[in-house]
Amino acid sequence: MGKMGTELIDKFFANELEGQELRDFEKRLAEDEELQKEVFILKKLREGIEQIEDANLRERIVQYEEKYDSTPTTFLRPTQIGWVSGIAASILIVGVIYVNFKPDAPIELSGNEQIEDPEVPQDTIRVQPHPIEDRRLADRDSSAIKSANNVLKKHSLAMGGQTVIPAQQVMILNYPQSLKYAFDGKNIALYGDPLIPALQMDVFKNKDNYYLSIKGNLYEIGPEKRLSQLEPFSGSLNLDSYQTTEDELTLKFADIISPADQDTNLEVKLVKTMTTPTYYFENNQGNESLVIIGNFDPEGVKVYTVNHVGGRYCFALINGDLYRIPDRSQTKQPMERVNFSRNDLSRIFQPRQEIKLPINIIKN
Repeated sequence: MGKMGTELIDKFFANELEGQELRDFEKRLAEDEELQKEVFILKKLREGIEQIEDANLRERIVQYEEKYDSTPTTFLRPTQIGWVSGIAASILIVGVIYVNFKPDAPIELSGNEQIEDPEVPQDTIRVQPHPIEDRRLADRDSSAIKSANNVLKKHSLAMGGQTVIPAQQVMILNYPQSLKYAFDGKNIALYGDPLIPALQMDVFKNKDNYYLSIKGNLYEIGPEKRLSQLEPFSGSLNLDSYQTTEDELTLKFADIISPADQDTNLEVKLVKTMTTPTYYFENNQGNESLVIIGNFDPEGVKVYTVNHVGGRYCFALINGDLYRIPDRSQTKQPMERVNFSRNDLSRIFQPRQEIKLPINIIKN
């Protein structure tokens, strides 16, 4: 990147960029793949060094830094945040990350790996606390680590990083569901099927009892303010003679996706890139994962698996837009954006307006 670019990265990790300078850097970070690589590598280098627990290696790192602190380098130069460069351990970590760096599938450095010392038998290595060196490193890097981690938490997805969508945003539901209702004497809330045509619904009243007709089937609705099962009416009513009044009941269709259950069998991951939205599935020892690739924020991603008439269908509701995931391909496939009114299953995700139903009085 050159000296100026490296200095900007230093300030970025130190949380020293402000105003227009920060906005310009964020814009470039989102568009420049080479810059993403450099920032990604620096992040992983810090994590790798911070997580190395071998006390002897830590001591050597401090010694190397003291010896080479003033030596200029052409890549990853030492900075005020105390990064170690030009040493054998750092070069090893950078090399592994650089070779394996893939924007759509970034390397994860867990910190559990041990770097063996070829000059010391493995069984003689002991992890002993070195308070002086550890305190020195901690005091010098504590504030810088906090600043860098806060910034990276905000920008990790912009670098092609991967995040797991919260479990409460991955749901499963059956459609249609059994019909349920709540009634307060003036308003009926109907649950289970938001796609019932309004023209196939009527309200009847006989004395103090109300009845809801849906597609020719009659259901008695009592004054149940709590959610109750909508049961077919088993008695007999003469619906051949009734009078339509100006009185009305308000029918509200409840959102079918709100009471959906969490899908514990599916994990959803997001890789944020500027590319056209794509997806693919992973299956690791029976554990299924859906990987979504696109310029999305994780907070706005909700995934629904719909069981319908013996089939299993997957949809992603992202920032108000609906995407259909037609199959469980393990190779990248384009995400298909659909209109809410395209078919029955996509329509269940569209909020429906309440309707007014006139009350028909049954004549005895």
